[in-house]
Amino acid sequence: MKYTLHKLLTECEIVIPLIQRDYAQGRDSAVELRRNFLHKLKNVLENDTKPLNLDFVYGFTENNGAGSKMFIPLDGQQRLTTLWLVHWYFSLKENIAIIQEEKNSIQETLQKFTYETRISSKRFCANLISYSNVKLFHSGTISENIKDSSWYMASWNNDPTILSMLNMIDSIHEVLGGCENVWKNLVINDKVTFDYIDIKSDEFKLTDELYIKMNSRGKPLSPFENFKAQFSDLLSSKQTNYFESKLEYNNARVSYQQYFAFKIDSVWMDLFWEYRLKTKIKIDDSILNFIHFIADILYFKNTLPDNQSSQSRDFAFLELVFLEKQNVQFLFDSLDFLSSLQDKEAFFNEIFNEVSLFENDQNDLFLKSLTDVGFDVKHKTLLYSILNYCIKTQTKNSDKKLRYFIRIIRNQLLAVRQPNANKRIEYSSSLRLPSVADYSKFIDGLIDIISLNKEKDVFELFSESNLSGFTKDNINNEKLKAKIISKNPTLLESIFLLEDHRYIQGNTINFKLRSENLKSKILAFNEIWSENTKDSNIVRALLSIGDYSIETHGYSVLGDIWYFGIKNCWNRILTFDNDSNSKIIETLDKFLETYIITKGQNAEAKLKAMINNYDSETKDWRYYFVKYDSFSDGTFERQNLFTWKDENGFEINSLGNSGKLPLHSYHLNPYLICIKQLQKENKKIQLFWGRFTEISYLLINEIFKIYCVSDGWKIIPIESEKIDTKLIKKYKIIENENMYMLMAEESMDRIDALNDFIKDLTVN
Repeated sequence: MKYTLHKLLTECEIVIPLIQRDYAQGRDSAVELRRNFLHKLKNVLENDTKPLNLDFVYGFTENNGAGSKMFIPLDGQQRLTTLWLVHWYFSLKENIAIIQEEKNSIQETLQKFTYETRISSKRFCANLISYSNVKLFHSGTISENIKDSSWYMASWNNDPTILSMLNMIDSIHEVLGGCENVWKNLVINDKVTFDYIDIKSDEFKLTDELYIKMNSRGKPLSPFENFKAQFSDLLSSKQTNYFESKLEYNNARVSYQQYFAFKIDSVWMDLFWEYRLKTKIKIDDSILNFIHFIADILYFKNTLPDNQSSQSRDFAFLELVFLEKQNVQFLFDSLDFLSSLQDKEAFFNEIFNEVSLFENDQNDLFLKSLTDVGFDVKHKTLLYSILNYCIKTQTKNSDKKLRYFIRIIRNQLLAVRQPNANKRIEYSSSLRLPSVADYSKFIDGLIDIISLNKEKDVFELFSESNLSGFTKDNINNEKLKAKIISKNPTLLESIFLLEDHRYIQGNTINFKLRSENLKSKILAFNEIWSENTKDSNIVRALLSIGDYSIETHGYSVLGDIWYFGIKNCWNRILTFDNDSNSKIIETLDKFLETYIITKGQNAEAKLKAMINNYDSETKDWRYYFVKYDSFSDGTFERQNLFTWKDENGFEINSLGNSGKLPLHSYHLNPYLICIKQLQKENKKIQLFWGRFTEISYLLINEIFKIYCVSDGWKIIPIESEKIDTKLIKKYKIIENENMYMLMAEESMDRIDALNDFIKDLTVN
């Protein structure tokens, strides 16, 4: 049903309720918004155009106790307020054309519009109508003249609604002041209308429904508008356990519903408004994303694993969570805390520039929560940890204690992992949202300890704690670091340096942290595992100390699969943790000690010296890996991942695929790779790949296939080709039916032997 403001005011009072936000169209930040709106009014008021319809205004009517009705708008507050100010302005401007009796009637009509959001707003509206001595055309702005009036109270300068109204009055004067016959166009010609909906009327009967589906033009309400109405209803519901509870707000005691109403369209809205350009999504969607993040965390935190169902983004899920007082309180406290931060981005940067997330991404977790893009369980748990810590400890900045606390939480979260199923030379996170119930036991427990012992160091408190929530081993590993730091604070920076290395990511399980020369070892580690160091030299130098390799796949038809480390994937070696990781601990520690005492100008020089100093009594597989760079230099896109069929390490295959089915990709015997590299200019040598159960081989002169086997080199001629008897005698080759064996004696370098043999074989 189409209405004008004047018609609606003749039928009932219009009361802006407590739940509505302050009047915002007149804010300093809304200049463009209100000018656009006023210019639309100007166009329709000055020109002979069809009436302007301002869309729907909906709400409900109630008896005011004096025998008349009052209309409570749920949507349309901003437009109604602006229209009311336009009517007030032109009732004064066109006063000459209005007879005295009509003027009194106009004042009575306009006085039927009022604000209940604040008592000061209500009084201002009443006084604005009662005192008609405001000078529209006088020195200074109209707002200044109003403020100079005897009835205007100085304290009203703190009311955002009043200040917005004053700004709007000045804008009305500036944009519409030159228009003529406006009152007639507004009141008689109905040039500005809106679609009025009373949701309690017989026409709609939507009092008990959760959604108002559409107005007379078929336009649905936004999800956020629905949410606000539903959430407000929930906060006032007797089903909650906080129905009679009160909160402090501006030196008054208010209900949870009132607290939400006061803040959602003022200070909390300003919080999300700050991020409007960063998120590139609607502010309403940002707010809903954040509230759903809080709901998800709290739901899984407080729900037993057996009862955890998948959460949805409907209001029924939010209602389930926010029926509980502690959950609503955490939501409100979180919004209040974030609103109190002067620079949110700087706050998060100060934390995560020191406590690395090991991502090439922005650090602002609040921003991530608003967009819900790349906002995984790790981020959600860290943001929850920050919010809960700051709320309980009343922390307002990213101080040292907060950063230390978050470092501990980060390390624990990153330790919840498993080998990546698609690339088993890497780890992937196995954090799960339903496991937040466990994580929060640790997080909340540590926060409680810190908040009760404010004078004590975070690491000292943690080292003395008895917490659960993560695995016992992971907690004990972290407590060991905390004990070392609390007893010897001079090691703090070194341990942090180690933790923040991209290959360690907080997990120092394979380091002997009680070493006397720990600082030197950590500096050595950072020198070695840097962007400037060749990975094959690290592999070879490590193997000169001992076998540190790890089994990644278990058995295959070509043998077990072992990994030695390669660029970007050293984490799988350096932080490996199971019953056999002791060999890594010992090898790594001795490796770092040897590196420290080895002479050289840089890491490359020292590693090469360690490689050259390696002395092996037997020519076992480690001898070849250390001596020959091609075994581990990634030639042909190898990943230093090997099938291992014989314990001597000769019938092995270098793999190019580290997934579930690594033999589906082509593979090569590294000894053959080495020969091919040594004779890469020899066009008579071809290297053939193997796949599945096929074995790679060298083809010489297109007549001999050479395979690497445990005892040496197996040579198979094509058809009836023969090796020259002189070569058979020179290299002590054993002939057996249709194949030959170039035996590898224990003291013999089999690479040298085959290399020399092939040179002789291809000389002609």
